[in-house]
Amino acid sequence: MSTSTQSAYDSTTSQAFSTKIKKIGRPPAASSADVLARSNVLYVTSADQPNRITFSFGNRKLDLYGIPQPFDPWVEPVMESLCKRWGEEKGWDSYGAEPTSEECVKVLLTNLFPLMQRDSLPPIIIPLADGGVQAEWHYKEQALELAFPAGDVPATYFYSNDITGLEEEDLFKGNFGHVRSLIESLRK
Repeated sequence: MSTSTQSAYDSTTSQAFSTKIKKIGRPPAASSADVLARSNVLYVTSADQPNRITFSFGNRKLDLYGIPQPFDPWVEPVMESLCKRWGEEKGWDSYGAEPTSEECVKVLLTNLFPLMQRDSLPPIIIPLADGGVQAEWHYKEQALELAFPAGDVPATYFYSNDITGLEEEDLFKGNFGHVRSLIESLRK
């Protein structure tokens, strides 16, 4: 956003709300074949709706409610990962993948906030071919994947530990506490 555009945006929004705007990340260079979202992320909070946060990147805005503030350190890397890997259009993977579903992203993010601790290792956000999204952690020969597919397919998790040989996969629903303990085991 240019300085003049930012100033105009600030003066317009400051009348309606007490606005907090923060830039997250820098856009990587895009190629002509690039169909994933590549842009800065802003978040805006407002005094009239203190429980709402609007994350903006490119021409996309995500409104989330009930998100604790100030943000924990893992939030910015997660939002950067999301904006860098958003499947913008059908076929973003060159195999006919569906565009990333905004609803799936909202469900993933709404679940991440209560799952994560202040010092949790931030996951990488990956688009799924069906339009869903997945959070992935890889740390010290351990992997955790939390998938929120599009449609009526339930969310699942997969955990593996190459040191112990343990592998498990199950529905996310009913295993919230267990998934949270797996995330805690991946702390920095």
